[in-house]
Amino acid sequence: MTDEGWWDVGDNFEPTRPKSGLQCPHLHMRGTHWTSKMTLTDPRLLTALSMALATGLSLTACDPTTPTGPIDPDTDADSDMDSDTEMDSDTDSSTTAMDFNLDQICASDQWLEFVQLASPVDSLHLRSTENYGESGVTSDVWSSGTACATATDSQACLAELDLTWPESSGWGYCGQGCTDSGLVTTSGDDVALYDSTAEVNALFGSIDTPADALFLAVTQEYQPDCYSVVFTPESKWRMTATILISDCEWTEEVRDIEISMTGETTVLEVLEVISDGSCAGRLPDGIAAIGTVCGDAVARHLAHLAWLEGAAVVAFERLAVDLQRLGAPAQLVERALAAAQDEVDHASRMGALAATYGVAVPSVDVAPHQERSLFEVALENAVEGCVRETYGVVDALYRSKQAPSAEIRALFERIAADETRHSALSFDIAAWANPLLSPTDALTIATAAHAAHHALKSELQGERPDVVQHQLGAPSAAAAVAMADTLRVQLAA
Repeated sequence: MTDEGWWDVGDNFEPTRPKSGLQCPHLHMRGTHWTSKMTLTDPRLLTALSMALATGLSLTACDPTTPTGPIDPDTDADSDMDSDTEMDSDTDSSTTAMDFNLDQICASDQWLEFVQLASPVDSLHLRSTENYGESGVTSDVWSSGTACATATDSQACLAELDLTWPESSGWGYCGQGCTDSGLVTTSGDDVALYDSTAEVNALFGSIDTPADALFLAVTQEYQPDCYSVVFTPESKWRMTATILISDCEWTEEVRDIEISMTGETTVLEVLEVISDGSCAGRLPDGIAAIGTVCGDAVARHLAHLAWLEGAAVVAFERLAVDLQRLGAPAQLVERALAAAQDEVDHASRMGALAATYGVAVPSVDVAPHQERSLFEVALENAVEGCVRETYGVVDALYRSKQAPSAEIRALFERIAADETRHSALSFDIAAWANPLLSPTDALTIATAAHAAHHALKSELQGERPDVVQHQLGAPSAAAAVAMADTLRVQLAA
């Protein structure tokens, strides 16, 4: 660390009466003069990180829901239906819906195996198209039946099938490219594409099986909980389903929805709003929101973490350019460039882990870099480095202890070690920049960092899905907020 630290304007901030406390950098303000609070050998950052981690782990140890052993990544749902999720026994037993075993459907890798179509077809295909600029990558995700089995000209039918793929109207997501999904059928000489909810609804006809209802929810970009499905006395399919509503901070809504047998979807209630807090970290100026990511909660969380690591690459590269132009010490420039290389490694490793869950990491889209003043660089460094990235160190440390997999623990341990250096760099940059700023600019930065801490806490208060906590060792909302508060207090001491 340098011979200077960071300051805080406190919870009862009065713009006309600055007082000492926490914020970036660790400096205490007395009138218009700065006094040193951190020496070159002062272990305060490491102590603060250790104390924050201990706080989170102590809360976790008191939580009876905390897993004590490895969790199978393929078993994130309870397969035993209780009385709340069983089909209503009072429903007319002659209804087609009652003829299906929900356990069997939910245990399947593909709900399409159990859907009932309005009319028979020779073959049914689930297809996707991912576009990378002008080129497209197509894949048959799943199929059943024999393509063109009853066609009078099977070769012509098969040729048309080869050309029939979902386009921009399909359901899907945008990551490194934009993926669109759709259903394709062959029936006699006809090849048909169904790549919208309305078209899939027409293909299914009456929504009279759990699989019909589940898949129709998927076409609306819901992630339904299969075992939650019930068939109501009003002849509607009711289920719990999660849908992404915001990219960054990553926010999802868990909704109670109902799908009628004619295919209308109604949101009955928003049961929970989930924010995974994974916007902690250093983001560059001009960054666009993350693209939509498909997959289960764990896959989406990993993809978002990998995207954040990729964003940090750009942030550090730009920081190095700005520092050099502003005449910062060469060692700060070199450390920023080294940090960018660390983030390349993090993004690669996290992206590879996300890929094992079958999800692509969205591209990082950033507006062209504009020349920034010392104030602008210091402001970004305070918010993104001293606040958000420093909390990211504690988050990674926590996961390195709590993740059930040795592979995941090792990955977060590696990331935590690198991010600790990055956090120290943030404080060193602040210590260099602050003596060069006017008192007004310094106070503005202190206020912004104070606000960033409270914004971070607000994000962390959103509870993560249990499966993300169990499989990736993520802290609960209570543990995350407590760690952020402890870190703040310790660094202000």
